[in-house]
Amino acid sequence: MKKYLLLLLTFVLLLAACTAQETPQTSSSPESSLPESSSPAEQSAVETPSEEELSAESSLPAEEDPPEEVPPLTMTQVSTVTDNFAAVTDFRDFLAGGEKYALIPGLKEGIVPQGMGRHPVTGYVYISAYFTTENTPSVILVLDEKGSFVAEYHMYKEDGNPYTGHMGGVCVTEEYLYFSGPGVGDYYGIGEIALADLPKKGAHDVTFTSVVPLPIHASYLFYDQGNLWAGTFYLSGSYDMGKYFNQKVKTSAGASYGGFAAMFPVDENGRLTVPEGSDYAVPTLTLATVDKVQGFTCREGKVTLSISYGRNNNSTLDFYSIDPANATATYTADGKTYPMIVLDDTNRVKKVTAMGMTEGITLDEKGNVLILFESGAQKYYNSKNPTDCVWRFPFPEE
Repeated sequence: MKKYLLLLLTFVLLLAACTAQETPQTSSSPESSLPESSSPAEQSAVETPSEEELSAESSLPAEEDPPEEVPPLTMTQVSTVTDNFAAVTDFRDFLAGGEKYALIPGLKEGIVPQGMGRHPVTGYVYISAYFTTENTPSVILVLDEKGSFVAEYHMYKEDGNPYTGHMGGVCVTEEYLYFSGPGVGDYYGIGEIALADLPKKGAHDVTFTSVVPLPIHASYLFYDQGNLWAGTFYLSGSYDMGKYFNQKVKTSAGASYGGFAAMFPVDENGRLTVPEGSDYAVPTLTLATVDKVQGFTCREGKVTLSISYGRNNNSTLDFYSIDPANATATYTADGKTYPMIVLDDTNRVKKVTAMGMTEGITLDEKGNVLILFESGAQKYYNSKNPTDCVWRFPFPEE
């Protein structure tokens, strides 16, 4: 019996010894979990990320907010009329030198195009228009530098009511947009909107709060090289001359003019301001023009007038060459006297006959004239020789 007990005890002791050899030694020190050969520097590298790793992590792009959704355009840029004037001999010079620039947007939806301006840097073209339907806000439509329709602004007054004005003129300076707007007290006015407040794409309701008073009615507007021009459409018996520019001018041939254009310098940001002590912006030069002027451009003394009236009458583009620094006449309005140049046969370069109902005009980067027509509007569905395009025409050689 003792022999068996001794054998059992020996087996237990052997089993305990084997178990002790297989179990690793442990320590209460944290360093005991690292390999015995680890140096302090190696231990630190394991515990702390390197500067390069931290820099790489910080350079990862942050999550961006999703882009704001662009409200879709409510109008279209589609053809609405068929050309029927190719064989009209009256338009031979115009069609030979001119070309279609872009389709006018919004005609299918009922706009009546009026004014047009081009941004001097981006090349975007802005078209002002009104609707014949009651209480529908007037609009400004935008073409990009390639002539594609990209934005539309539906105009509202500060009180929240739609602005339904005729919108006869629009122009764009470096940082501001101006359009023929409501009067200010006893004076005429043009609405002002900072371009930074106008989204570049989509359809938007736009409220304007600023109006600049002028001494002249802004039937049309034009901007170029630091000067904003505003001018009148005058037709004896139908449209008066206004409150201040109300005296007719005789030309060298004895003709009587009732139309005027006035030049206003803007500040370094392209903003038209009212001088201290004045009730309105003050022009530095005036031009006496023929009647029925719908649009105007002037660059380096080269002046173009868009002249039209009536859905069944041809239009005329009048081209002049003047020296703005050499005004030989003066004109007095509201007690102030301004230098004046009369646009007549003495400085006219050429007259070109175009299809009826030309409206606002502006210039491209090369000095070519861009011409807006309203004959494609639904309001004038029965007009003679309609077109639904903006056209481009070069300034004639002198």
